[in-house]
Amino acid sequence: MDHEDIVTALTHALGWKTSSWTSKGQNCVEVTTAVLGWAGVRDTKKRAAGLLAFNAQQWIMFIQSAANGQLDRQN
Repeated sequence: MDHEDIVTALTHALGWKTSSWTSKGQNCVEVTTAVLGWAGVRDTKKRAAGLLAFNAQQWIMFIQSAANGQLDRQN
């Protein structure tokens, strides 16, 4: 599958999970790993706006960066 096929499959996938960090209308993120080897991330409030698609290696790097605070917004 090419990237466009992956995005289409993720867009129509079942089993999206809302982040446990979702808070009162802010920071609303959903994730799916319904397509083998890929993860999709989208804004819960703006599902039709699209999604980010990560292959397995990118997903691991993203999760590690988030866990280490490297993606925290600086105020």
